[in-house]
Amino acid sequence: MPCDHGKWGRPGAKLCRVIESYGPGGVAKAFEGAGLKLLYDPAYSSYMPYIPMSGVLVYISPKEALRRALSGGSPLVVELARAAHALSRAVGSADSLGLTGSFAMEIEQSFSDIDFVVYGAYEAAAAFEFFTKSLREGECKEDFGGVRLRGFACLEWRRGLLDGVNVPISWVGVPEGPASACRPLSEYNHIEPPARSYANVLTIQPYQESALLYPPCVSTEEGVTIVSFEYNLGGYLYMGGEVFVDGLATSDGKVVYVGTRERPGGLTLIRQFKP
Repeated sequence: MPCDHGKWGRPGAKLCRVIESYGPGGVAKAFEGAGLKLLYDPAYSSYMPYIPMSGVLVYISPKEALRRALSGGSPLVVELARAAHALSRAVGSADSLGLTGSFAMEIEQSFSDIDFVVYGAYEAAAAFEFFTKSLREGECKEDFGGVRLRGFACLEWRRGLLDGVNVPISWVGVPEGPASACRPLSEYNHIEPPARSYANVLTIQPYQESALLYPPCVSTEEGVTIVSFEYNLGGYLYMGGEVFVDGLATSDGKVVYVGTRERPGGLTLIRQFKP
């Protein structure tokens, strides 16, 4: 959004982030700072931020943004091309990639990250394997705006540096349609909202590709589906194990949501399965 002290911008305009820090805490502060109105959404039984269509000036397609950036005149286009080439080889096709963040907005600076979108379950699993093997100076955190991660070994899987690329890279996996890989959220008018607090140990079988698509979503041996609105938990859900899950559950206890504003919660590893 426009501001006087922004680090991003175009000639004649400085811009600041709407969200200064990610996670439920950062999102809640962003609502207040940007003056966004919260409207009650009965599908979620919660107040949600909605912007009227009249407030949308430009829709940016990640795939179109990547094509435009690669043919543009940014001083960082060489770094972008190297990163896109390496990642497209890993996932099988450049058609499975998009671009978001400051590069997509054409406001990137020398300190900017390159934020990729990876489309599809197979492609997201390939990106996970590529990043876990290739990242250097990866990022390891235990708190994401109030969402806690405890007991897990550091898993460098989605943000860091790649050989030959001097700009930090991050990525997010997305399904073909909104939440299409997560059954509890796949039909907007039939979402079962959270109704009560939940804290229990659940058994997650590893390598469920839906864990790497936003929102990360996995089934458990106990018949419960875990949905995380914090994408950084996805790699840990993908690796599976016996995990203590703290969040909000539906009234029947069949779906547990982690990463909500009402109860950020988190994951604590009890036992890791052997690969």
